[in-house]
Amino acid sequence: MAYLQKAVNARVVICSIDVGNSTSSVSFLYAEGKDEFKDLKNKVYRVDNWPDHREKNVLIPSRLCYLDKKPYLYGENARRPGRRDKKWVLVESFKRQVNSLESNDVSDLDRGDFDPFPQGVTLRDIYRDWVTFLFNAGSKAFLESRNGTDVHADLWRKRICVFVVPNGWNEPEQAHLRELLHEAKCVEDCNNIRFARESEADLHYGLFLGFEKLTRPVNLSFFICNVGSSTGDLGFYKVTNTNPLHYEEVKPADSMCLFPNAPIII
Repeated sequence: MAYLQKAVNARVVICSIDVGNSTSSVSFLYAEGKDEFKDLKNKVYRVDNWPDHREKNVLIPSRLCYLDKKPYLYGENARRPGRRDKKWVLVESFKRQVNSLESNDVSDLDRGDFDPFPQGVTLRDIYRDWVTFLFNAGSKAFLESRNGTDVHADLWRKRICVFVVPNGWNEPEQAHLRELLHEAKCVEDCNNIRFARESEADLHYGLFLGFEKLTRPVNLSFFICNVGSSTGDLGFYKVTNTNPLHYEEVKPADSMCLFPNAPIII
């Protein structure tokens, strides 16, 4: 990606956020001008330390509890309320309910398959609250991992945020996500937000791990299948150039739901 290529020539902090149906993750990259592009993989910091979580894990469950319209518990700690906690409301699988973020619509299918949201809390509120938690917890863990090595204040202020989005989300959804990510303080400048479709992220992750060695012949066609806990992505690509390496999407990537009768619009 272009923003990673720029990292070879200048200092930059990049934050990547992936909100999944079941789990979410956050990663950071602090690259300096002296870094070789091939060495950046070893500098990626995957956040594994979450507030009030006993065990470290790079994946955190995508769920949160609300109390009086405010987020109260996150991740592993968020659970269905017991008899003593009747005022809590658990929210999970909210990504599967998304139609678009400009409204509180969740699906044009049967709404009865989902638990109700807390009264007065919209889907956009939930997304913003969850992303705010992810970034705040992630940035704190990342900065602490620097072991006293300062990240220059101006460099941190100009950080880039890469947000992974479903394949079907285009300009309308991305416009609302820009506002949401700015409200969550992931960036100070909306121009520093980049989006990567899930299938595109799969491809680049494979390249990051050395996948390009298998795709050298020009015109070679291949597909990438990413099977998650509740959805699967299938993308078809073709090698169009090898120096520099370039791929073309042969067919727009599709996402599919893996659970029968589970509404999902992406």
